[in-house]
Amino acid sequence: MNPSVPGTAVESACLEKARLKAAYNSAAENLSRAVAVMQRYLGTMRHEEYENLKKYSERMRRESERALAALERHIAEHGC
Repeated sequence: MNPSVPGTAVESACLEKARLKAAYNSAAENLSRAVAVMQRYLGTMRHEEYENLKKYSERMRRESERALAALERHIAEHGC
């Protein structure tokens, strides 16, 4: 199978890798922004706001971990 031929399994796998990589990058950026906001306003925001931001940050951490695991699994299974 030639990876340069459109429509081949290898090309599809590489497209999937690109999709998974973009999903991970997006999740990691969301986590980074949430943590940056927490750091910037730590000690100045109301407790309720802090707890909401903390929950959001934890959700983004889990999302980025899932996205990275999916990317790593794809790479291991498809070798691309």
